[in-house]
Amino acid sequence: MRAVGQQATTLCNIWIIRRSDGTVLGFTNHDDDITYEGVTCQAASGLTGAALQTSTGLSVDNTEALGALQSTVICPEDIINGRYDSAEVDVLLYDWKAGQLVSEQFKAMIGEVQVKDGSFVAELRGKSDLLNQPLGRVYQPSCDAALGDARCGVDLTSPEYRTDVTVVSVKDQRYVRVAGLDAYPEAWFERGTVEIMEGGAPMGATVIKSDKVSDAGRDIELWFTPNVVIEPGRVLRVTTGCNRLASTCAVKFDNILNFRGFPTIPGEDWAMSYPSSRLTMDGGQL
Repeated sequence: MRAVGQQATTLCNIWIIRRSDGTVLGFTNHDDDITYEGVTCQAASGLTGAALQTSTGLSVDNTEALGALQSTVICPEDIINGRYDSAEVDVLLYDWKAGQLVSEQFKAMIGEVQVKDGSFVAELRGKSDLLNQPLGRVYQPSCDAALGDARCGVDLTSPEYRTDVTVVSVKDQRYVRVAGLDAYPEAWFERGTVEIMEGGAPMGATVIKSDKVSDAGRDIELWFTPNVVIEPGRVLRVTTGCNRLASTCAVKFDNILNFRGFPTIPGEDWAMSYPSSRLTMDGGQL
């Protein structure tokens, strides 16, 4: 029987997660915290890794990260709010006794994340997965630009599209009544975003589902519960949204020259239509 090498007993795995908001988290399956390149990798975090599937060529490498949801490390609100979407992950093999890296096993991005019964499963996709994604544009009536990006050109920092409001009352964390939107028409901020402010800086954000005027005031409904508690008196920064229609681009944003859709393209019903004696054939528009 071949003896186990001495180094094999001092190896552990390290996971470094770099979120798009700049947050860097570290985890290890060692029994003590490890600091690697300035990142403290927490032990006993409940995070484990499934078997790594690697391949040659341009086939997609993949694995999974399994873990228990712990409020001090990874909370379900962050996952629901998309803070881990497309986050970069480094999977490393580390010699904790020598204090040095042994090998870089896998570089990946977080794909689908499932939350269930107090735990999560995060799919880790290899970088070659980017080459598997279709490129180019889709011919469709609606705009395919993101509101406020370079292709859109709308300045979302303008007071016409962004403002701060004060929370008057809270029904629950997804239904709030605010003051400060009297100058804006109803539904102006639907599909937009709301940032929960603290000390002049945003502490959390989510998407606005509805923006309605009632006899009692202005009511905002959120799609997701934010990861920061909303309470009366707190300041929210709301930014308008867009339904990607040409009429909205022209009227609401005066930006029809930058509209990135094809509003006059025939729909599926027209494309599948056929001549019929029951239709009015007078030379007009079909």
